[in-house]
Amino acid sequence: MRKAILTVATGLLFATAVTAEEQQRQNMWDDVELKGYENTEMQAFLDSLQNIGGVGDSYGDTYIPSVTGVGPKRTRFLSGFEYEEFTYKNNPRDVYQTIIFADGGTQLSDRWSVRYVLKQTERLSGENKDYTGTPKLGFEIKPTYGHWVNESFSYSIQAGYKKRTGADYNKWDDTHTPVDRTEWSVKPAVNFNYGKHFLHLDLEAIYKDHDDAMAYETEPLYVYRVNDWLNVGAKVLYVEVKDDWNYQEQAVKPLVQFRLPYDAYLELRYEKGEVEGGEGQYRGGYKYDNYAIYTEIPFNSSMSFLLDAAYRDGKRYGESGWGDRKGLFAKAGIVWSF
Repeated sequence: MRKAILTVATGLLFATAVTAEEQQRQNMWDDVELKGYENTEMQAFLDSLQNIGGVGDSYGDTYIPSVTGVGPKRTRFLSGFEYEEFTYKNNPRDVYQTIIFADGGTQLSDRWSVRYVLKQTERLSGENKDYTGTPKLGFEIKPTYGHWVNESFSYSIQAGYKKRTGADYNKWDDTHTPVDRTEWSVKPAVNFNYGKHFLHLDLEAIYKDHDDAMAYETEPLYVYRVNDWLNVGAKVLYVEVKDDWNYQEQAVKPLVQFRLPYDAYLELRYEKGEVEGGEGQYRGGYKYDNYAIYTEIPFNSSMSFLLDAAYRDGKRYGESGWGDRKGLFAKAGIVWSF
C-alpha cells in the first residue's frame, strides 16, 4: 500500500515566460478538449496537473478524472529504474532496487480510463548488500470512471487490485518464505476548479487480504495558478492502517511547479511529516523532513525523460527501533505517450 515516504533539491533558477500556447506539453491530453468549455487558459492549467510528481509506489498522480472526446494520445506510461536507500543509526542499511516495466494509464473512452503498474523490486541489506530473497513482482490495475459535470466541478471513482509475489530469505536457517500479498481498494474523488484555483479531495479505502486488515488514505491537493509558467500549492497526507502494527502517517507537502521552455516541467517539494506504529512500550516512529525534485524533459511528442529524486531526514522517537535514519530516493526513466 504505502506510498513510500516520500519524493536534493532546495533551489532552482530560471524561467523564461512564453505564451500558454507555446508551453502546451505533449501528453495524453493533447488535442482533447472539454466539451462545451473551450477555455484555453483553464485547459493549460489542468494539463499541468497531470504531471504532479510524488515519490511513491506509482508514477505521478492523475487528478483530472476524464475529458470528453478521445484525442490521438490516449496512453502515457513510465518505464525505468528506481533506487531507494535507508541508513539507520543502529542497524545495517536497507536498499530497494526496482525495475519499472510500465507505470501509467490509458484513456479508454470519454469517461473511462485505467491505471496500471508492473514492476519488480529487490531488497538488499547491510553494508555488503546481502541477499534477502527473490525479487518481488508487483502488479496493479485500477479502472476509473470520471465525469466533468461543468467547467468548475468533476468527480471520479476508482477501483483497485494490487498483487505482490516473491520470497523472503532467512540467512540463519537458509530458508525461503513465500510472499503473496493482495490488496483491494476503492477511491472516490472530487475536483473543484475556479479560475486560478484548483482543489482535489479524495479518500481511499484499502482491504489487505493477506492481513485481513483495513487501511485508509487521503491526500487533498490545492494548487494556485500564478501565471502561465508557475503554480504553487500543497498536499496534505493522512494514512491509517488498522492491523497489528497500527501504522499512522500525516504530512504537509508544499510545492512549486514550473512549466519551462522547450516544454519541460519541474516540481520542487518539501515534506514535513510523522509516521508511527507499534503497541504499548514498543510504539514509536519518525518525524521526518523530505526534500524532493521532480522533472520531465521531452525529447519529442512521444518520449520524455523523467527524474524523481529526494533526500530524507528522519528523527526517531520511542524506546524501540533502529534510531535516526537518512534516506535517498531516485527514479529515472522514459515516459511514453501515444
